[in-house]
Amino acid sequence: MKKSSGFSLIEAVMAIVIIAILALSIMFFTVPAMNLWRYQAFEQGPVGEGKFAVARMSREINQVKDRDSISTANATALDFTDSSNQSMSFTLSGTTLVRGVGNASQTLAKNISALQFRYFDKDGIQLSSPSLSPTDIRWMEIFVTVTAGGRSKTLRSVIRPRNLFYG
Repeated sequence: MKKSSGFSLIEAVMAIVIIAILALSIMFFTVPAMNLWRYQAFEQGPVGEGKFAVARMSREINQVKDRDSISTANATALDFTDSSNQSMSFTLSGTTLVRGVGNASQTLAKNISALQFRYFDKDGIQLSSPSLSPTDIRWMEIFVTVTAGGRSKTLRSVIRPRNLFYG
């Protein structure tokens, strides 16, 4: 009787099928975990930095001295004097959100693809930037778009500066 060595075709096919089933079941669990990790890294990294920047901008814009202290108010920049008579500004330089204090500047956040300000009067009507009169501003919205790793997220904040809202 002849002794056979090796595997038969059926055994090889069964091994391939079992390995394929194992690989698919492992992928079924690892792909969502990897996507969750990427999402968390995006939310905690660039978006977290953007949230911090928007919160800081909101706090500082809330300290506007009075209506006459706003020197520049357009769709992409805001310059004003705060309640402690310090000159403040917020602008986008490339992909960097910049906070100006007096003659110095500070990076608030990186990976910012868009910065937009919207201004509203006492009746809630949006003021158009070209004909904007800073003394008409009662409240504003900030939109900051964070882009990193092929993903984007827009952050929004509504600000009602205490010294502009009434009157």
